[in-house]
This record gives sequence, structure tokens and C-alpha cells, in this order.
Amino acid sequence: MEKMENWKQRPLKQVVSRWIRGTTLNRSKTDYYTKDPQPESLPWVRVGDIKEEYISKTENYLTKEGADQIPWLVVPEGAVLLSVSGTIGKAAIAGCDMVVNQAIQAMVFDEEQILPEYGLYYLEFYRPWLIQRANTVTIPNLTKEQLSGIPVVFPCLKEQQVIVDQLKRARKLVKRCQSSEETLNIILENVLGKLVRSALKEGKISRDEESLFSELRPVWNSLYNRMLPDKGESDFFVPVLSQEEQSEFLKTIQKTEVLRKRLHKMQQLGERYLKSMLSLAFTSGLTEDFRKQEDLPDPLPSLFKESYGIGAVRSVSQPTEGITDWQSRIPKQLQSLFTMLSDFQMEILRIYAQSQEAMPVHTVFKQIHKKGYSVQDALASARLLEALGFLEKTVPQKLYMGEKEVRDSAGHPITIQKYQILDTREV
Repeated sequence: MEKMENWKQRPLKQVVSRWIRGTTLNRSKTDYYTKDPQPESLPWVRVGDIKEEYISKTENYLTKEGADQIPWLVVPEGAVLLSVSGTIGKAAIAGCDMVVNQAIQAMVFDEEQILPEYGLYYLEFYRPWLIQRANTVTIPNLTKEQLSGIPVVFPCLKEQQVIVDQLKRARKLVKRCQSSEETLNIILENVLGKLVRSALKEGKISRDEESLFSELRPVWNSLYNRMLPDKGESDFFVPVLSQEEQSEFLKTIQKTEVLRKRLHKMQQLGERYLKSMLSLAFTSGLTEDFRKQEDLPDPLPSLFKESYGIGAVRSVSQPTEGITDWQSRIPKQLQSLFTMLSDFQMEILRIYAQSQEAMPVHTVFKQIHKKGYSVQDALASARLLEALGFLEKTVPQKLYMGEKEVRDSAGHPITIQKYQILDTREV
């Protein structure tokens, strides 16, 4: 069997064939914009429109007249969109030709090197680093020059497709939990709606909210506001329901709330699962079996150390060492992720787990004496541990010299960001 290419590392500028930074035309030109798609109009994408992996529908569109003003800024289908101003790091793929505003950087990947979906997921994985790199003097902002130097690690196209397929399945799991919670709301409203329609048909309404059980009032208020959003306070009414009807509906609420809590926990775990899958994907662990089948060598650990400053990557197949006292403080749902952490990251996690209070990264680093690592390595590792759900940030502590705040050259207070182990009671 002919051996395929191993993983490579290149700066983003070498794998992107075209860069398109968006713009906003004169909004006073009403013939440039429309709410409803027209023949030859193009979606005009703002950051708020980026909600799904693929985007083809937007709140506003550029008419043909508007699009004709900037033909060189039309983003082709398949390009990857990245928010680079205000909200940093939201990404999607253009589902059709479109135009983006100035807060979005569009990138057309060289598809002989990088699949668009691989690029999308890679940028999602890299988002904590993007946020950290952003200029934050006023509004967070990333320049093309800052993006250009981002190190991209990638395997052959065939392995990229395997990674993309697995990440898609992981994302579907998270979406399924979200849609299930939405379905619960619909069921709850349908049950109440049936009771309400029966009451209205019989003319049983009251202006007194006290006629409903206190537990039912928030549900009714929510339903009322959606049914009759333009009604004033004086028009407010409450369906008159018997105590028996209210008791039965209250049981329905209680059952749905139990399910909702379970779904919420599943959703949290699903999101952490997706983050862990992203980390595995781009540290070669997700496709270990694929490379064995294709007779491919493992990527060099130094590749990832150079890219992220997080040290050698553990093999996923490597068994986790016995759970020690400090490891028992980590939620059981996360302990399976230990195998994907480097020894350096495990040591950082151990120090945080043993601490009884939040600590800044540099304090943690003082307790680690390992050759070849820096505070920057420790900081990158802490961000990764946060993304995976092990750590959480606390309120930043201002830095003082005596009683005076220490400020940077721009006059902004310098703060010390502290981390601590995520509260296991919330998992």
C-alpha cells in the first residue's frame, strides 16, 4: 500500500488562497438593502447571523443594485466566515455566494490542502487562542496579519474527511439535546393551550392572576405574551381552570422540569464532549485507527508543542493511571479525558485540584519545575483545560502596588486572571 502524506504544519496564510474582509454600504441607500430575498440579491451576513455550521439565510440581503457596487467583495460558496470584531471566533461556511460586513473575515481555503469543513472546525478549536490574540483596547479585533500567522496542523485530505465526519456526528448529539428541550416547551404549551382554548370557548376568563396556582403563572404569562404580544396590561386575562385541571397540569410541569434538568446536563456534557473531540481531532488522537489502517506514521509530538506550547500529546489508547485523591475531585464525566492531556497539563490540573482557592497561572507555574516549558505554555494549557470543562475563571483581581492600581500604557487596569476547578455540583 502506498503511504500517504503525514501531518503538516503551515501558517494560515499558506493554506488560504483568498481573503475577503467585508464592508457595510451606505444604509441610507434603501435600494441597496432588503429584508426579503429578491432575484439576484445576496445574503448580507453580520455576526448575529452566524448560528449554524452552514449559512445561506440572513436577516438582511443586498439587492442586485447593492451587490453591483462591490463585486470584488462577493464571498463564494464554500468560503469559511470568521467573526473578527466584537465577538471573536464565531465561524460558519458560506452556503451560497454572499456578502459579509466588516466584522467578518472570509477565507477561501486551498482545497488541495485543507477541506473547508476541516478549516471550520479547526478555527472553532482554536477559538480560545483567537480571543486571547485579539486587540482589546476598545472593541476586541483581529487583523488579517494576526490571523495569517496562526499555525495550522493538518493531515492528508482523506484523514481530514474522517475527522470532519466524526465531528459532525458529535455536533448532531449536542443539537439533539437542544431540540429535545425545545420540544418539551412545545409539549408544555400545547397542554396548557388545550385547557386555555376550552376555557375561552366557555367564556371562563378572569382578570385576577391569583385565580391560577402560583406555579402556573409564569407558564401562562410566557404563553400569553407569545400569543398576544401586542396586548396591553389592561387587556390581560387568565383562563379560569378548576383546581383539578390545574393540579393535573402542575404534574405535567413537574415531569417536564425533571426532564429539562436532565436534558440540560446532557447538553452541558455534550458540549464538553464536542470540545474534547475537537482537541482529539487536532492532536491526532481521533484518527489513530485510521492511520494504522492506512500505514501512516504518527504525527510528531513536537508539531503540537510548537503549535500550541502544550507539550507532547498522550496516546488515546494509553490507559489512564489509577485515580488518585486529587483526581477524584474531577467530575467523573471528565475523567475519561485524562488520556488526551499531556503530562504537563496533568500536572497543572493536579495543582489546581489540590488547591482550596482560585490561583493565577503564574502561581501554579512556580510549583512546576520542568525543563523546556514557560509561563506561556502553562497559560495555553490552562485555556485548554478551561475549554474542556476542567477549569473555570473567577472574577479577575486587579493588580496593585501599595494602594495604587497598576495600569498599562493605554491606561487600562492590569488584572490577574485566576482559575479554579469547576464546581462538581454543577455537572
